[in-house]
Amino acid sequence: MRPLHRPFALAAAAVTVAAALLLPAHAAHAQDTYLAIGDSWAFGYSTAAGTVRNTGYDPAQPAANGYVGLFAQTLDSRNGAAAAPTVVNLARPGEAFPTFNTSYTDTTGPNNNALYNERYLAAAAGGINPSQQGLLQATLGSALAPSITNVTIQLGGNDLLGLFVEAAWQNPFLTPQQRQALVTQRVNDVAGAMGTLLTNVRTALPGANIYVLGYADLFAAIPDDRLVNPSVPGITYGQFVKPYTAQATNESNIKFAQAVASVAAGVGGPGELEFVNLSADFPTAQLSDLSLILTDQGGTPNFHPSQQGYQVIANRLAATSAAAVPEAGTVGLLAAGSGGGFLLLASARRRRRAASALAS
Repeated sequence: MRPLHRPFALAAAAVTVAAALLLPAHAAHAQDTYLAIGDSWAFGYSTAAGTVRNTGYDPAQPAANGYVGLFAQTLDSRNGAAAAPTVVNLARPGEAFPTFNTSYTDTTGPNNNALYNERYLAAAAGGINPSQQGLLQATLGSALAPSITNVTIQLGGNDLLGLFVEAAWQNPFLTPQQRQALVTQRVNDVAGAMGTLLTNVRTALPGANIYVLGYADLFAAIPDDRLVNPSVPGITYGQFVKPYTAQATNESNIKFAQAVASVAAGVGGPGELEFVNLSADFPTAQLSDLSLILTDQGGTPNFHPSQQGYQVIANRLAATSAAAVPEAGTVGLLAAGSGGGFLLLASARRRRRAASALAS
């Protein structure tokens, strides 16, 4: 697993370029910025998402970017008469922790998932490392940084699913116990990487509310004959994969929650830091009719939420974030050092629980 810990430092010129690339037209009037980090679930992947598109927030089409747009709509409604939140969605389909630092500069390759997110094309043109790590650094060094009040992170699903197509897993002589051990090891690797990423983000944005999302086991109620593994003819997901997706989901939810608790205890800050468990929001009864699962044009289930599924995730985020009600406060950005490094200083942006707000 490639380490993610790198100092968030950029040259002053790069910060200027980042601000120009990452700041939407309406951002000058926005009070809050919502930063989304992740993979295709965070991107809002759908069968209609095959072309370059903006992953910001359009109040007229909040569902255009999956749960991120829908959650932005919730944040917008809480702003009252204030300007709509600026949304910076860095997620890209296919992302995993080992590729988090990988630059996508080839704009012609058929499997170049960066083509889905126009921010990566703009970053490459502007001299910024077009990786999610590169864009994250640029965002934290831009004029948007002081206004970031909410962050969602959803990453690791491709790491877990990737195990099931690796050569070691496809050995038909592995015992169930050996497969369980492989799943546990992969979960531990992913949780460790999540802890490192979360530490970096929390350190840079101590005043922001940060929500780490887990995954739901979308394989749970899909018929085995609709889960054929194209990599191994004759071997279905139902035979060698489906029995272990529940283990991967459950263990990763536990480990992610532990990582969140560990970072919350070790890295102080006034912002909320919460784990969002989605398992209960995708019950088997609804999975069985595929209403919450995206289906490809041929009707084959796809390991992504449907539009209804994204709404379910947005509802869970809305409920979780309702416990964090921001009061007036600011976050300052202090440039320091000849290398253009920076330090984010949070003022006393106070967070109060909804119950306290009702009691006052």
